[in-house]
Amino acid sequence: AKSLPGRMHGDATARASSSVKVSTPTAGHTRPRQSQVHGAQRLMCGGSGSLGLERYSQTLGMGGPGDVYPETLSPAHRALDLFSVRYTMVRTNVPLAHQLRDHPERWTPLESLQYYEHDPDTAYTLFRNERAMPRAWCVASVARVTPDEALSAIRTGHLPAGRGEFWPADVALVEDDGLRERSHAAQRARSEVVAQSNDRRRYLVQTDDPCVLVLSEVYYPWWRASVDDVDVNIVRVNHTMVGVAVPPGSHVVRLRLQPTSVWIGGAISVVGALVWIGLACSTLFLNRRVRVAEYGPQRHRDTEST
Repeated sequence: AKSLPGRMHGDATARASSSVKVSTPTAGHTRPRQSQVHGAQRLMCGGSGSLGLERYSQTLGMGGPGDVYPETLSPAHRALDLFSVRYTMVRTNVPLAHQLRDHPERWTPLESLQYYEHDPDTAYTLFRNERAMPRAWCVASVARVTPDEALSAIRTGHLPAGRGEFWPADVALVEDDGLRERSHAAQRARSEVVAQSNDRRRYLVQTDDPCVLVLSEVYYPWWRASVDDVDVNIVRVNHTMVGVAVPPGSHVVRLRLQPTSVWIGGAISVVGALVWIGLACSTLFLNRRVRVAEYGPQRHRDTEST
């Protein structure tokens, strides 16, 4: 087998039995999962930090057992772009490979790979996703949508009610009241985001206008964010991602995982254990007092010694 050019972004490995593989930045807590694409192809995808996973699975078109539909790689679908999926490896002799070649603005073929020289079923083509977003970026516009509308916009590439195309670099889809809606026709955010390489959850943001920092992390209630060491609220954006409102200027945004419910559960367990220990000690003490009262101090000591 030929080696891949350079170092691929992600934690994906190649197997000859697969037809499609996708590598993703490993910015989260779980390794990529392998998923069987309906029809013939297989996709490997993990996103980043997959903790809550119904919406994540919906966004990537994953079925109950982790099946991924080929439509996820279609030109209209935005899910792979949102989660920074940069590479896909497709078996050369399947229709999907030809479909990807028909859309060079989205998929660029980089190299042909073959595991066994005389076995055409082990020939693959490595494609690069030209629309993959970075790990973090800012948008100036916010569109208020329902959960179904957000999912539809990601799958079709169009905002609801004829509001135009959905481009992740320009607008964030918001379902709650955490962010005020801003017209998606506004100018693209004049901003720069730098994710520090030695700290996966620390971002340096320079922006001329108020913006929403979109992070390639799966939304989960345990996430906490701060701007310049001041805690701020996070919002769910793009159906299943993390968003943080950032004011104009230069700021340091940090994201951390704070499992409050686990801590509460641990505290309850500790308190319960202490209560049981207290009850056991109280029972022993009461039994001792009963024996002393019944037999007298001297006889009680003789009973204990025997």
